[in-house]
Amino acid sequence: MTITPRDIAITGGITAVIAIIIIIIFILVSGQKQDADQDAKTQELLDRIKNQGLNAQGEPITDKTDDKDEFEETEKTYSGRLINLVPGEYFDLQTNAEEARIWLEQDTEIRINNSIVDESDLSLGDMLEVDTVQRKDTKIYAIRINIARSTSPTIPTNVSEPTIQPPAINSRPVSPY
Repeated sequence: MTITPRDIAITGGITAVIAIIIIIIFILVSGQKQDADQDAKTQELLDRIKNQGLNAQGEPITDKTDDKDEFEETEKTYSGRLINLVPGEYFDLQTNAEEARIWLEQDTEIRINNSIVDESDLSLGDMLEVDTVQRKDTKIYAIRINIARSTSPTIPTNVSEPTIQPPAINSRPVSPY
């Protein structure tokens, strides 16, 4: 008996079909095992997440008490030119990088040459150094304001008052000679 190419092809075909069937069975079995493992792992993760959100009595943890403890007031110093002033409330400061709105408090200390002055001594165009603190309400509050007056403010201090202008000339000028 001799082995013909036809016999080899039939044997190879049967072997290939058996190999494909074995591979398909292996994929199905391993896929089910991975799904079972993944379902167990997923359920375990979900249970851990649920338990992390509960306190010792099994009640949900609220963030209200944590927020008060987590916030830290941040202090910062701004240097710039006073561009807007609402007396008793806030002022806007133009720095090199930004425009900052800074809120005034009753105990804000305002100084010129190390002497304490009133808020009324602030005028638009003044150069200021402001020590501030940012509170939980996200507003920036002034603690200390040091004024380094600008020599010539470009904006009048009170825009509602008209600037002094010479009267209109309705007559011909008179010669002094």
